[in-house]
Amino acid sequence: MLNKKDISKDSTLWNSTKIILKEAMNREISIKKLTPYFFVLKKGKNTQIMHRIDNNLMGRATLKAIGNKAITKYFLSEAGICYPKGISFNLDNINEIKDYAKTLKFPIVLKPNWGQRGEKVYPNIRDVNELEKRLMKMTNMYENEIIMEEYFKGEDYRIFVTIKGFYAVVKRVPANVSGDGAKTIKELVTEKNKNRGKGIPAVKKIKCNKETLDLLKEQGKNLEHIPKKGEFVKLSRVANIATGGDSIDCTDTAHPSVKKLAFKILKSIPDLSYAGVDILSKDITKKQKARSYVILEINNEAGIDIHVYPWKGKSRNAAGALIDLMFPETT
Repeated sequence: MLNKKDISKDSTLWNSTKIILKEAMNREISIKKLTPYFFVLKKGKNTQIMHRIDNNLMGRATLKAIGNKAITKYFLSEAGICYPKGISFNLDNINEIKDYAKTLKFPIVLKPNWGQRGEKVYPNIRDVNELEKRLMKMTNMYENEIIMEEYFKGEDYRIFVTIKGFYAVVKRVPANVSGDGAKTIKELVTEKNKNRGKGIPAVKKIKCNKETLDLLKEQGKNLEHIPKKGEFVKLSRVANIATGGDSIDCTDTAHPSVKKLAFKILKSIPDLSYAGVDILSKDITKKQKARSYVILEINNEAGIDIHVYPWKGKSRNAAGALIDLMFPETT
């Protein structure tokens, strides 16, 4: 059986997995590791299987459905929930993709139909030339199906919600630095990275790569540029916490309609007992209505660590919420 020391040292585990397992141990639930990703959790006669953060509470069909962005949109549409207009394509049909882009109108977004963690997601594509470049970058994906959809300008949030009433909201800000009028962007990144990853597992160091350099070039900058004091410099196109983005808890400041919307989404898909909901909102503090928000996707393997260990704001016990579902007798 595992103990907390084993869990902390295990480099094969996701941070979110570690957090859930430690919460289970706090409730005297025994844990046996079967493979690097599979665990058996037991307390009395209650036995649960866990894969990363997934468990056996939801059926395979439900997990497959929310893993497919096109199918997810069907359920959202049936429930009257806003989502970006778009359709899925096979990457072999390049001409069809280009033709649809013209009808959808630029800017557009490209992303895998199957996928998570913001990988291979390209927002705000502004013309056919940029579209062709992004399509080339997507040709080596394991899954050959992509989604093209309209670009919606809004702030990026992750909502974690369960059928037992747990609700938490985190704002996800793309990797960035704030100028001080003296240091270069490269120096500001180094400085910010010194405070990241120390005791806060969900906070990752900023990684500067070719995408970063391309984005800086579009802003008329490079790594040696010295931003003005207080100037916000964006270093990533995607609000991905895993690559150095900032997570800011907004649970208490989000408008009550956000909570209502989150539970409506949860109920819109059969057998869905918890989910990480990705939403773009023009203003999360105001009532959410048509064209003020869109739902990007629903995740079953949502990283709950950003709720437990946000870069800024209050910690929310999302791990406890999952254990409540699996072992209600321990609440």
